Amino acid sequence: MRGFCRSVFLAQCLLAAGSILSPASAEPSTFLDDFQQLSGLLQAGETAEGLNLARDLEQAYAGIPEFDYLYGLAAIAERDYNTASFAFERILILQPDHHRARLEYARSQFHLGHTAEARQQFRTVLEANPPEQVKQRVEEFLEAIDRKETESNHQLVLNLNYGLGYDSNVNTATDLPTLDLFGLRFLIPDASREAEDPFMRWGGDGEYQFRLSQTQAVSAGLSYERKDNVNEDPYDISDAGFYTGYSQQLGDHRLAGKLKFSQYWLDEQPLVRLAGLDGQWQYTAGKSRPYAFLSASVIRYPDNDFQDRDQYLAGFGFQQLWRSAYIDVSAYGAHEPARQAEAKALGRDHAGVTAKLAWQYVTGQTLGLETGYLHSRYHERNFLFGETRQDEKLNAELFWLMQTSPRMQLTLKAAYRNNHSSLSLYSYDQVIAEAGLVYRIF
Repeated sequence: MRGFCRSVFLAQCLLAAGSILSPASAEPSTFLDDFQQLSGLLQAGETAEGLNLARDLEQAYAGIPEFDYLYGLAAIAERDYNTASFAFERILILQPDHHRARLEYARSQFHLGHTAEARQQFRTVLEANPPEQVKQRVEEFLEAIDRKETESNHQLVLNLNYGLGYDSNVNTATDLPTLDLFGLRFLIPDASREAEDPFMRWGGDGEYQFRLSQTQAVSAGLSYERKDNVNEDPYDISDAGFYTGYSQQLGDHRLAGKLKFSQYWLDEQPLVRLAGLDGQWQYTAGKSRPYAFLSASVIRYPDNDFQDRDQYLAGFGFQQLWRSAYIDVSAYGAHEPARQAEAKALGRDHAGVTAKLAWQYVTGQTLGLETGYLHSRYHERNFLFGETRQDEKLNAELFWLMQTSPRMQLTLKAAYRNNHSSLSLYSYDQVIAEAGLVYRIF
């Protein structure tokens, strides 16, 4: 408490000395009053009231180091380490040499379980040659991190999810009323045309990880998801997956491999199975992180082996990380030969690009956009249409996430998909809107 009060007193002295720059949206006197009220609550030990006040003032004063410092102290005192972390991050963006803020940021990362980041930040504080008392405290935290990492070789994560939404095209079918075939025009039955319907989506996933050493880990995971349409039961779809993997950290490089299996059902009937092996490399140092990936899979249709294919895929990508945002861009190509010689028209080659941007614009709320483009060319002429099929698929998804508690997350999604095919039967549009929640059990 003595150190806490000293920090508050220091911030007050800085204010009195005129070192604080008020935002354009607030009058100086208003900021002074609010700041003094907040610091007074914290000095009195009323940290819960102080945190509530700081949250009310965040929109007006976030980005002012003196305010963010008190905000972070209040959040740490109330064990809201996510909020504290973001508050101290904002300070360090403007004042990288603010070692007291860096120390508190390291503390918040430690309590969040981000031990690697906490260790790095504590070491940065030590490099600044702080007072002996601070050095001793930092060394205690570093020892605690070593113990924590030794004891936390096992990690189990289990999530449940539930959502309600609307799908404009549950069967991803064309909206054309007729089809030209063999020089004749055929009427497309209503049952084979696009159908809209509300839906319910539910499922869960879990992962277990065991650390073999500081640089090696093995993992295994399970997942299940089901989409139940309100009216269009024949297009209810579900999938289950399993994987096991190994990862190795080699300096600034991470290598990972994964064996995977998944099964899809349509209207509770087996539709397709996939089994494969994935490999990935990533450069993990700094905020710019390139990566590359490979995959080999077998795709099997239990009730229609005519559609069986293999898949060989390779790609590369790039991640750029910031304090409150990140972007991930990747490009890939794949070869999918048909298993049966008479089914070559179903084999294809395709190439695509994806981009994802996520931005945490306020504490606990994230806005993002994910887009993709895929071009596919099939290997031979389609035996019904007499020409080689080519598809261009575009998709875009806007999403909003709100962390309402350490275990609960609300989600809103809106997605658009368009597949344009040289064979008009395979062209379609689809709009999906969904609201849901994710609950972390462990």
